[in-house]
Amino acid sequence: MGLDMYAYSRAKENESKAIELQYWRKHNALHGLLEDMWNDKGQPIPQWMRDEYPEDFEQERVIPFNGIEMELTPADIDYIESVVLNHELPETEGFFFGQDSRFDLDDYEADKEFIKKAREAFARGEQVFYTSSW
Repeated sequence: MGLDMYAYSRAKENESKAIELQYWRKHNALHGLLEDMWNDKGQPIPQWMRDEYPEDFEQERVIPFNGIEMELTPADIDYIESVVLNHELPETEGFFFGQDSRFDLDDYEADKEFIKKAREAFARGEQVFYTSSW
């Protein structure tokens, strides 16, 4: 078990076919940043998730940022890039999250590659998403 993280894109007209942009394993610092962004957006839950799992969302309760599909915009990617390049990822802890990943060089390079791929996906007219499982 552990923190598995996925970024992918989908064409708006073919929502069933996802293209993997990046996979991370236990990159808790980036996950923490994305969770902060999700909270700042008001913890949006995609309608398809509400329809598929209504019992999980019927009551007002705290929803963990786990298994949530979060759409990322070009502005979100710009923000992520700024935080990553300035080495300002937040320290993030969790039982399944592993060691602090803020200063891991492989994760840093993977983050930059993800940013590049996300921008390429936007240029193709695709939507970009993030999700995690822990």
